[in-house]
Amino acid sequence: MKEETVYIPKECNYLSDYIDVLPGNCILDKGMCGCGGTTLELTSKRNSLILVPTINLVLNKAREGILGVTGDTETCELVDYLKSDVSYKKIMCTYDSFRKVIDKIGRDFFLLVDEYHVLFLQYKFRNKAIRYLLDNYSKFDEVCFMSATPLTENNVLKEISSLPVIRYRWIGKLPVQVNYMPTAWWRKELHNRILECLNSDYNLHIFLNSFMTIKYMVNKLPDIDYRVVCSKYQRDKSSLNYQGINSKVRKVNFYTSTAFEGTDIFDRKGKTIVVSDTNITCTVSDISVLLPQIAGRLRDSIYLNQIEYIFSAVNHRYYNKTKREFDMFVMENERQGNISVGNYESLSAEGRMNMMRIVSDDLLMNFYVGRDDDGMYLDPNLKNIDMDNFRQFNELKYLYTQRPSEYVPESRTAHKDRVYKSRYEELAYKVLQLGKPYTRDLLDRILLEKGILNNAGMWNRFIVDNFSSFKKERKSIGGKNQTVYTFY
Repeated sequence: MKEETVYIPKECNYLSDYIDVLPGNCILDKGMCGCGGTTLELTSKRNSLILVPTINLVLNKAREGILGVTGDTETCELVDYLKSDVSYKKIMCTYDSFRKVIDKIGRDFFLLVDEYHVLFLQYKFRNKAIRYLLDNYSKFDEVCFMSATPLTENNVLKEISSLPVIRYRWIGKLPVQVNYMPTAWWRKELHNRILECLNSDYNLHIFLNSFMTIKYMVNKLPDIDYRVVCSKYQRDKSSLNYQGINSKVRKVNFYTSTAFEGTDIFDRKGKTIVVSDTNITCTVSDISVLLPQIAGRLRDSIYLNQIEYIFSAVNHRYYNKTKREFDMFVMENERQGNISVGNYESLSAEGRMNMMRIVSDDLLMNFYVGRDDDGMYLDPNLKNIDMDNFRQFNELKYLYTQRPSEYVPESRTAHKDRVYKSRYEELAYKVLQLGKPYTRDLLDRILLEKGILNNAGMWNRFIVDNFSSFKKERKSIGGKNQTVYTFY
């Protein structure tokens, strides 16, 4: 792998202070979260297609003159935007919607694959979308794969390994202080931290990899002022206060993986807590390796460079292991994986089907075993991910971020601004008042009268699927308990 290290002077706070445009045809290790890499491309004087991992990241970054493309976007919206009089076309698109865009734009678009590390970490789970991206990125004249996660030969996918690596290193930036909190009772520790926050002058922003833990905490503390930022696919029928990434900051804010990368959160008095549910054994699920991404999400916080990391000291995959001990651990998992695949291949067709049905993905990945329609197989990518996760866990002391006093957001995005939403949400926001509770009957009447819905009673699934920021709760109205929705 050809590499070049570039040292950025101390007086530079953002990439835009040092370069006018991102470099092309390379893998870019930008060295630090919050340095304005995506913003630099959004403001550059060229046409750009920016691929990002989550819908929330599209919602968070898109604004006037920028088209966000997700699964809800109609082809006609893309065509109309390309025909518009916007000087430099800027399209933000999820990895999964890349195929929707590629045939409608030309080679002259600069392709930025943002948060590149996600391609590596989620290669198994989003294989179809990632494979399509890797097979088609060369159709563009210039491409940049960018991430703030440190890159090694182990975590560069072979399809782009011929690209040179450029590493930016920032002189004099702020080290991130990671306060490790290993404990035998990690949920109790988180519960106590929330209680402390309720009587303080700061807010908590909790990043975690367990949706069940969020529900547990909310049930234990039913009266807290909180919000849950997650993907619409994680939402269930419970009364959790689901809200979009651009919604108002609350006293306690929970985020799942949909907000780990790239999002801008503004809270001057926000503190960051990262929680690892280490009962999840899957090798690619440990949240500790995403701390380089989570560091700096609170762009303007006076506590920007402080992270509390709560995890189980009993069964954490990487904690308190020497390199030699972990190498032995990897060898044993690989051995068990070979045995598992051998056992699978020795079975009859019926036996193979039963084994595929009863063995969990977590257990298989723990032993570096993958499975697809053709069967079970040893997957070396999973071993590489595990080894790289161990390296990153032991290098968390080398994290850096911007100084809080230096961050001045160019375009703070909120729902009142023109951010991307589904076309239904765009229509509904014209007829619904933010912060006002709506009963089911009232919603039905308004949405039907305005032609947003065609059939009465369809609003429930419609809202869950199309609204990024709402609260559902039971209230007593006129002496009768009713379900009401409030939009933000």
